[in-house]
Amino acid sequence: MKKSIVPALFIFCAVCAAGAQARPFAEYEHANYLFMSMNGSQETLQLQKRIIENLPPGIQVRLYYSYFPDSDIGDLPNVGSFRYDMDSLWARDVLPYAVMRPEGWTFVWPYDQDFGDFAVQFNRPMINSGSYIAGGNLMADRHGNCFTVDKNPAFLESVLKKNYGCKTTTVFPELGGIGHIDERLKIISDTEVLVDEPSFIPVLKNMGYKVTLLPRPQAPYGNYSNSLLINGVVFMPVYGEPSDEEALRIYRSFNLKVVPLNSSFLIANKGAIHCMTMTYP
Repeated sequence: MKKSIVPALFIFCAVCAAGAQARPFAEYEHANYLFMSMNGSQETLQLQKRIIENLPPGIQVRLYYSYFPDSDIGDLPNVGSFRYDMDSLWARDVLPYAVMRPEGWTFVWPYDQDFGDFAVQFNRPMINSGSYIAGGNLMADRHGNCFTVDKNPAFLESVLKKNYGCKTTTVFPELGGIGHIDERLKIISDTEVLVDEPSFIPVLKNMGYKVTLLPRPQAPYGNYSNSLLINGVVFMPVYGEPSDEEALRIYRSFNLKVVPLNSSFLIANKGAIHCMTMTYP
């Protein structure tokens, strides 16, 4: 274990053979699927409809529901739906994570329960991690460098290395919000990272990243890193604040198409765009 220059931050280095053959799917890689819940309010369903209508070509959308809502969102092109006994709006935290392996990608399940029928529906193998880690609290680049917030570091070295294929895991201290890394950090490419916490910058630069500081809105639980990046399009939360324009400018400076989405009603429930979406290869 190596200590970083940032207080309360640790990096675990993966050395096991299993981890060397796998890595987490990076959000900036090419995606084919977008998953979201249909269990939200009408306001949420309208926001999801706007996401679907602005997706890049070729994305297949899958909507899960525990009850079928009164909405036409499932009638849009390239949209399918399926029953799934999780009524949470926050898809990022209740759906399996995608892990890339030489033989193809697999689902890694974040719970200790067995929900294997999810993998069967989509003809993908699944690994049960046996331990919970919220999808919003794991960010990774294409080289297997993983980032999280100090929620439960005792299991990180074994679980993230063995089941997710993390080559290094950087554990940042919890600094407010709900304590997920997607509230603080956004990986744009192999070399570019956005953060809204200045204390994170030295360690990221030391790892070789070019780091850009995002503004932080005044709204409680508000941030601009909790965005969805999918095949060159960014769906960014906005809050009707002056800092919205600066955040939009930063994302656009990376030659990304940016779709702003009013997320004030989402952060009232302590989440935003990244929380309510999950992408797969």
